Order: sequence, then C-alpha cells, then structure tokens
Amino acid sequence: MEKIKQSLEDLLEKRIISGYNIFEKPLERKGYTFILSNLHETEAYLADVKQDLKSLDFKVLLTVRNRATTFRWVYDYIIRDDNGNILKNLRIRKRKEYLDLLKYPGNTLFESGLNKEQCEELIGETKGYDIAIFSNSKEEIVNLVSLFTIRTEKGKSYSWKDAYKTPFILVQGLRGELNNFEEVNLYSIKNNKEFAFISKEKVQLKEFTQEDCYINKSLFQMENKDSESI
Repeated sequence: MEKIKQSLEDLLEKRIISGYNIFEKPLERKGYTFILSNLHETEAYLADVKQDLKSLDFKVLLTVRNRATTFRWVYDYIIRDDNGNILKNLRIRKRKEYLDLLKYPGNTLFESGLNKEQCEELIGETKGYDIAIFSNSKEEIVNLVSLFTIRTEKGKSYSWKDAYKTPFILVQGLRGELNNFEEVNLYSIKNNKEFAFISKEKVQLKEFTQEDCYINKSLFQMENKDSESI
C-alpha cells in the first residue's frame, strides 16, 4: 500500500497527475452497466442527494464508501461550507508545512489574499466519501448526470447544501457523446482498498488497470493550461 501511495505522490510532485483517491474498499459493478460517481464530505450534502433520489424514484443502487484524496490546489477551490466553517477534513500544505486555515477569512484562499501562483504551489488533502450510483438504463444515467450537474452549482437556490465550487462527477460505462463532459482515462488498482486517479492522457503505471470514462468539463477548466491530469 505504501509503495503504491509513494508512486502516486511521485506522479503528483512531477505534475503528471493532479490528484489521486484512496477508497476504503474496491468498487464492483455488481452486474450494472453504468456508474455515476461523486466525491464530497459533508453529511448535509449527502442527505440532500438521497432526498432527491428518493423523490425522483430512480431505479438505481446507491452505495457510499469512505475515501481520502490528495490533490493540487486550485485558486478557486472553497475552504468553507455554507455556514462559513472551515471544511472539517480539509488540510492544505506547501511541501510539508500545513497552513492554518483559520487565518484565511474568505471562502477561498484567493479571496483571502493569496494569488494564483501561490495557490498553485499548494497540495490539498481531505477525507470524505464517494457516492456511487449504479444503473442499467442509459436514459436514467443521463438524467442523473443532469440532476447532479444542476444541483452541484455552487450558490444557487436549488443547489445541494455545501456544493463545491467545482464538483467531481464521473461516469463509467457510457459510449458516445455526453454534453459538457469529456472522455478521460480512469486508472485504478484494487486489493483490500482501491487507489485511483484520472488522466486525459495515457499513463504508464504498472499494475494499474485503465478504463475509458467521462468527467465534467468544469473540473478541467479550473486546472492550469499545461495540466493534463487530475
């Protein structure tokens, strides 16, 4: 496990990827064709997601698993929830030194006085969960994509509580075009846990399996122009 994590840290440091996830347990398809995944960390957000799915009566299987994420920081990423509190699992470091986030009063580090170049030097670490929704209906999964895209718009009256400025929405199993999404490569390795990252380009990494999937374009719009991965 430590060897795999170090390999991912090396890729992150070299800016070959811009982030990776470690999940508490592997995700299996269980006979379902399509999967929509969404990363978050607050209970209020998860409660809103479950309420919408229940009211829409989608015939889907929903599972939630814990995860830890390490990623390159982007100037517009939020550090506070809708109540103005620092996200409880969030840590941000420059090399090995962690910031005291209470010293930054804004919703983002950029609003708090750091410029874009300073933000790009930082690494974020957080813990939360992965919402995975399974379906065998292409129409249903496309409708779910629309639901998550709309409800994760930060600051709107119809947004789920604590929606991120830039949400992570991943779709596996689809073929063809998907509006406002782009094709990427999903790399993962599964043992008692699952290690995973996504990349626009092919990455040579022993023991990792690759799968074509889709990610919302807004996620990449936040990245540096020279960035090819997340």
